[in-house]
Amino acid sequence: MQRYKLAAICGVLLTMSWPGAHALRAALPLYTVDDLGTLNGAPLTPLGINTAGNVVGAAALSDDWTVAFLLDAVPARDIGTLGGARTEARAVNDRDQIAGSSMDAAGVFRAFRHTTATGIQALAMPGEGPSFAFAVNASGQVAGFALSDAFHAFRYTDGAGVIELATPDGRSSYGYGINDAGHVTGCLRVADGSLHAFVWDGMGAPVDLGTLGGGQSCGAAINRAGQVVGESLLFGDMFRHAFRYSPAAGLQDLGSLGGDESAATAINDQGAVVGWSSDATGARRAFVYTDADGLVDLNTRIDPACGWTLQAASGINAGGQIVGVGLLGGEPRAFRLTPPAAEPEPGDTVPPAIRWVRPSPPFLWPPHGGMMPVRVHVAATDDVDDRPACRVTSIASSEPDAGTSRLDRPQDVVVTGDLTMRLRAELAPGSRGRSYTLDVACADAAGNEAVARTSILVLWMPWGWFHW
Repeated sequence: MQRYKLAAICGVLLTMSWPGAHALRAALPLYTVDDLGTLNGAPLTPLGINTAGNVVGAAALSDDWTVAFLLDAVPARDIGTLGGARTEARAVNDRDQIAGSSMDAAGVFRAFRHTTATGIQALAMPGEGPSFAFAVNASGQVAGFALSDAFHAFRYTDGAGVIELATPDGRSSYGYGINDAGHVTGCLRVADGSLHAFVWDGMGAPVDLGTLGGGQSCGAAINRAGQVVGESLLFGDMFRHAFRYSPAAGLQDLGSLGGDESAATAINDQGAVVGWSSDATGARRAFVYTDADGLVDLNTRIDPACGWTLQAASGINAGGQIVGVGLLGGEPRAFRLTPPAAEPEPGDTVPPAIRWVRPSPPFLWPPHGGMMPVRVHVAATDDVDDRPACRVTSIASSEPDAGTSRLDRPQDVVVTGDLTMRLRAELAPGSRGRSYTLDVACADAAGNEAVARTSILVLWMPWGWFHW
């Protein structure tokens, strides 16, 4: 008997269906690690990630040449330049719009936005001084800072152009993050000359977020709920700690991994924070902070046999994927961590009920050796999932797929979809009939599965029956 097995289903069976698989899966590391590779041999520095897992950042090709990259497939690719030798991509939204900064031909940094359609384009600024873009939101608004009489944070919007954060006495400000409401965070110089983290809605005065007791603080990112993350000096101004701010709770010290310092670099809309912290030995380690688990060393959430040391996390998306830099086998590399798929809701252990399975057509005739399209119709119901997913998992022929002669051709089965295929209307020499046996599996959202079987016949008839 010739059997054709569908690889995707075999993978599911191998990882989920044998006894003890659930216990093993629960014991596996929470994150898988992707090595993001290099660009022309240069290690990558990832700085942003979107919901699709696409990554942007910079790669230093030499001491005086840095390129911006987009990694939406392996390997990373250079997105271009405004004419100068240094370019950095800082953020990417779900439309793959990229914000960053590039030197122009005169060697002046210019804030840019890149799209697939337009390529890299400088943002129009009021003055001729350098400008830098650090963040882009869902609608394409960009935040950064530019030099006029001093550096000022700005928000750029298509049509409206640039709005600068005006401060008393022309004091400087720097924009590093923007959320989907257009609220900008960063740091601004206050009356005593120190820098404080702020939130600015683009219209009124900025809100000073204060510090964790030290002289300075700065915001790095802001989410839809208005939560801000960044870093602040502690009392005495010797060490800095990561913070998360919310309008309700104010500034919250996220602590460290046992060392003196930490800094937060990114936050997602679920409030999960990433960054870096020193540990008890003084070494830098990448962290993730959640309300459920507190500050966690990401090195404890991967397989220690993989050879990675995760040193700093720089971005996190809505799905919990994290990017950053570390060492792989002692060499600098960029990583992307992916959490496991969410476990199904507990309680649903009943597989779907398969009422009937009907192939169309139910038989193939005449046996002329050609390939004929077949579709399998399935009626299945489930007590929880209103649309169980069904597919053909294997197809077995009662005759070998030998391909030994003009009357016995090879490749009798071609799968074209979950429930569609093409089968050869053929009989082996001397055969009086062939059957294709199809196994059909239907699974609900909780992973419970039922299997049913059906067959398709290749009919044999004497020659005279075709001409009566």
